[in-house]
Amino acid sequence: MVVFLASLALAPLSLAMVVVAAARIFRTVKYARKDFQSYQRLFSERLERLEASRDRVVERISRVGEEFREAGENLEEAREALEELAHPTLGSLLRSFSPRD
Repeated sequence: MVVFLASLALAPLSLAMVVVAAARIFRTVKYARKDFQSYQRLFSERLERLEASRDRVVERISRVGEEFREAGENLEEAREALEELAHPTLGSLLRSFSPRD
């Protein structure tokens, strides 16, 4: 009987300890959430800067590709002109001797 009464007396103490533990867990979760939000803002800002950098790099790559394409066209025209100079055709000879306006 004494053990039963002692256990009944300890029940409110045990309940209070559970409430205190729950409050500590809640406080820990609350601070963890605040920390997560600050890290989330930090990483989202970094992600935005990274995406902007990626867009600039992609734009530069496309401009360089366009310049290479244009250079290839110019190189092809120069090659054709050199071939024409090296092996003139009848049409190119006649154009070279015709009077210019």
